[in-house]
Amino acid sequence: GGTAMGSSLLILSAALDSNNPDGIFAGLDLPPMEYGKIICLIYLQVSLCTFLTLFSCRTQEGFFWSVLPSRPLMAAVFVSISISTFLASFWPTGTLDGLPVMGLARGDYTLMPLWVWIYCIIWWFVQDILKVSTIAMLNKFDIFPNTPMDMALFDKGNDVV
Repeated sequence: GGTAMGSSLLILSAALDSNNPDGIFAGLDLPPMEYGKIICLIYLQVSLCTFLTLFSCRTQEGFFWSVLPSRPLMAAVFVSISISTFLASFWPTGTLDGLPVMGLARGDYTLMPLWVWIYCIIWWFVQDILKVSTIAMLNKFDIFPNTPMDMALFDKGNDVV
């Protein structure tokens, strides 16, 4: 949770500071962002990071690539992130609940959705590395043991007290 929150706050801060000639966006040679695009940027970032987290959390002690996801999961995620990317990229300029909105691919600079994807994939790797490291540490120091013997106590039908 902390990694996802940190990545969201970092990109929000960078986007809000995008007019700063010494800011992160200027350092990456990205143009300043209008407020409406920042709203779509955060929508896309949260959507992508949330779906990518599904792949990290399902493997527990291993990295996300250690177990192939099922076809239904892959199909659901593909459809969802495709729709999210399309909406964030091409949302019409206007207001939504009183806030200005503008698709990330509207205007002169159309590559912002690609940068959001790259950003989310980088944080996905960071999150997975932190997950594996944390679980390894918990197992090494026997914090919250999760050995098969301990888990047998919670099996259905077991009368062990």
